[in-house]
Amino acid sequence: MPHPTTPSRETTLNIRVDARLKAEFALAAEAENRTGSEVLESLMREYVEEARRRRFIREARSASQLISVSEDEAEVIIWGSV
Repeated sequence: MPHPTTPSRETTLNIRVDARLKAEFALAAEAENRTGSEVLESLMREYVEEARRRRFIREARSASQLISVSEDEAEVIIWGSV
């Protein structure tokens, strides 16, 4: 539990979903002895991590393409330090 003088780092997220999906989600979470919040937080963390990986791959491909078309090794080193 957070210290009384420390502000909570948690926040509330309100979303709209299909009623049937919500009911099935609640049953699935309950069947695994987890709260809906726990499941959603886990899914959100996974999504954020995957988004980071996708961004890294895009940036690496872009940098690789720039390097492959460069004729000057010094120019490549300058790009890497920016």
